[in-house]
Amino acid sequence: MTRPKPRTVDTTPHWVLIAGLVALVTGLIVTTLRQSIGASPVEALLLGGAAFVPVFGLGLAVIAALRNRN
Repeated sequence: MTRPKPRTVDTTPHWVLIAGLVALVTGLIVTTLRQSIGASPVEALLLGGAAFVPVFGLGLAVIAALRNRN
């Protein structure tokens, strides 16, 4: 008797969501810290966005590297 193959589930969307949430939290922390030291709201938002983008990009790069490691 042969064993059935286990069902595989693609978890990539979950990892992209986690990477996005980590980047979002990082951007929020940077924005809050900049506002707490007296920066204008516009400057704080720009720096928060500038922190979000590389963190999200790094998360996507790690996900891609782990998927293609075979």
